[in-house]
Amino acid sequence: LKDEIIGVLIDEFFDIAWSEGASSSQNDHAVPPLYGPWLTSCGKHNVSVQQWEKVDAGKEHIDSFTHRRGVEFDFEKSTLGVHSKVKVHHEQKYQLTNDQLILHMTISMKGFPYAECFRVEVRHLVNKRRTNETEALDVEVGLKVVFVKSTIIERKIRNNTSEETVKSQSDLLQTIKKACLAEVK
Repeated sequence: LKDEIIGVLIDEFFDIAWSEGASSSQNDHAVPPLYGPWLTSCGKHNVSVQQWEKVDAGKEHIDSFTHRRGVEFDFEKSTLGVHSKVKVHHEQKYQLTNDQLILHMTISMKGFPYAECFRVEVRHLVNKRRTNETEALDVEVGLKVVFVKSTIIERKIRNNTSEETVKSQSDLLQTIKKACLAEVK
């Protein structure tokens, strides 16, 4: 997925999309939470979005992410004719500079057939660009379904999970874009 947002600074983008009201910049007003309410609007229940915590560079710091948090929720799902209450955990990490935001999610689920066989990795990459004297942000969202156990229905899981994830990430991206454009008006 790719999109562009014009007229928003990269730290403003982070504050609007990912801060959940805990601003990272010197904005003079609080920005309402977006991610938790968006999950709720998608039919997710018992949504819990933790505050970002700084990653200690001295403790097994093997990547360049500077902050992390957990997100948990549940929802109802029918898989292979079995109705289940699915529990979802996201580990989210980010690195924010003046020119770029990299946000990575590792999504694992429990409570439905074959859930233990895979996880979903989602990356939001936001790069600053100047266009005609205006700030613009190029936003790219990618995903990967990673199998941790072999299964005969791997292809079906990969296709269905990719389709569902693209649909939800597309909706999230449009929600973020709408919120960003409302803030700059």
